[in-house]
Amino acid sequence: MRGHWQFRDAMLCLHHHHPLVPLWHQAKVMARSDCSRRLGEIATKLEEGGFERPLLPATPFDLWLDNRLETKEDMSWLGDQAVNAVTTFSRLLGGQLLGFTTKDINDSDANRHAALSAGFTVVSQGTDAIRVVLNDLANQNPGSQHEPRQAFGGLYVCLAQERVADPAFALFRGLLRDCILSVWPVAKGEILLGEVVPERLLHSLRTASTETGKQAETIERLLIEAGVLAADDPRPDESKDL
Repeated sequence: MRGHWQFRDAMLCLHHHHPLVPLWHQAKVMARSDCSRRLGEIATKLEEGGFERPLLPATPFDLWLDNRLETKEDMSWLGDQAVNAVTTFSRLLGGQLLGFTTKDINDSDANRHAALSAGFTVVSQGTDAIRVVLNDLANQNPGSQHEPRQAFGGLYVCLAQERVADPAFALFRGLLRDCILSVWPVAKGEILLGEVVPERLLHSLRTASTETGKQAETIERLLIEAGVLAADDPRPDESKDL
């Protein structure tokens, strides 16, 4: 019941290595905050060990978050970033790396902790490490249906919709935007993660065909002859970056 344990992404008591567990559920805020009444309701379950869970080792994420919430100090590069932005980005990035859906994370504390820890392992190493992992995700399983939303899942939804105007997420939006522009042929003037794209960085065979009025097959043949594309490139036209 410590104050910073109310933070949703706080998952572990570092003193006992016991996972944090919800003690009661109340829809109404006033009833939920009435600790004296709620403690009486759970007394029997407490005495019977009904809240006991297997102990867990603390991960670097647990140590970082506990110290940040307890002391408000952070000597790492994350010291300038909002706590909620770091944990949200870490959780969604880690979930994508582990193959979790947003529902998987929300419905299981074990999955949430695993996603937070996996994502923070990358995030704590700095922006270069984040760029590498984002590029790896972007280039997995390219195909006709491979778009940023499919590549990044809930991470893309968060930064493109839910947190698109939140200044606390500006750095993480910028990293994802740069990655998308380096992989997908986004046109000048399109809105990407809340910002207008000032210029196109890439073309695909399809976009080059649309803008030049030439058949994609003609452009592809010329590019193969010039050594820009491999003759046996299996990707569909919209995924062949130029």
